[in-house]
Amino acid sequence: MKKKLLALALALCLCTAPVQAAFSDVPADQYYSEAVVWAAAQSIAGGENGTFSPDAPCTTAQILTFLWRAKGCPAPAAGPNPFSDAGETDYFYEAALWAREQGLVSGGALSPNAPCTRAQTVTYLWRLAGRPEPEAKVLAAGEGETRVCGVLGDTLVNCFFSYTVRDAVLTDTAEGAPAGERTALLAVDVTVKNVHHRTIPMYDTDFQLQWGDQDFGYPSSASTLPAEYELAPGESVSGRLVYQVPAESRSFALAVREFFDDGSAGSTFSCCFAVKDGRAVPGSLFADVPLEADCAPAVLWAVREGIASGMGDGFEPAGVCTRGQIVTLLYRAYGAREEVSGG
Repeated sequence: MKKKLLALALALCLCTAPVQAAFSDVPADQYYSEAVVWAAAQSIAGGENGTFSPDAPCTTAQILTFLWRAKGCPAPAAGPNPFSDAGETDYFYEAALWAREQGLVSGGALSPNAPCTRAQTVTYLWRLAGRPEPEAKVLAAGEGETRVCGVLGDTLVNCFFSYTVRDAVLTDTAEGAPAGERTALLAVDVTVKNVHHRTIPMYDTDFQLQWGDQDFGYPSSASTLPAEYELAPGESVSGRLVYQVPAESRSFALAVREFFDDGSAGSTFSCCFAVKDGRAVPGSLFADVPLEADCAPAVLWAVREGIASGMGDGFEPAGVCTRGQIVTLLYRAYGAREEVSGG
């Protein structure tokens, strides 16, 4: 009991007193070192016995407490305790009540000791940001970047031209499908603009539609963009590219790969979108985050804001976050933007 009360006292002090920023287990060359220093200086996250334990799994109680401290330790409204597994003597109690008021958690059980996942973390941050919709951006390849991913409404710019997917419509089942297969027509409205210093030849096959893991297709003759055309410097053209796709497919990417005169290939540019009720909506950038996933808008927002990134070919939404990872995400969300209220 004495140890528990001491831990509670230390946790409460974090909202008023500065914390030692140097930890013996946080080397200066680690990706999380700057975030840990920031989190400690802001009294958001501290350590024990001179260590931070950056590789330890972060629990739900810890992430909610960190967020609560980042928002200035606001006092929750008075009322009955809604949680069966949280009490007034728990260090995270006020944070848990506040998190419920903010719509971060719900239900009668908090599961405070459950490990916090990547999906949970970005969803909490997204909800606290007001559940923002993604804003259209202009995306080009950075130095050494081989893959550039955007979503509906973004303009992707390669060395020769830019393209923007403005809309897409999934039609009724298409004719001429192989026996036993149901296919549909996907009509993608695009705007293409020459960003090169000379006139360039364009082909409808510059645009490859991708779905599934390995499946792809090229435009059909029903497209309104010509099979071949030229664009003068600064000239743009809008039209519709039509693809035959499996009737059950709902997630797509319109992709372009750069090819140069010497035969070498450059970056690949992909505009990801999904189809809901027959019309295009901004899709997920990751195959392991389907559109219907509760965390999908939060993941997209976090990636677009530079708060989180992918893990290999996916986002790994169920991946458990360590303390080092958590404070890094918080630092990118608040510290780098100087949006933290402080404890």
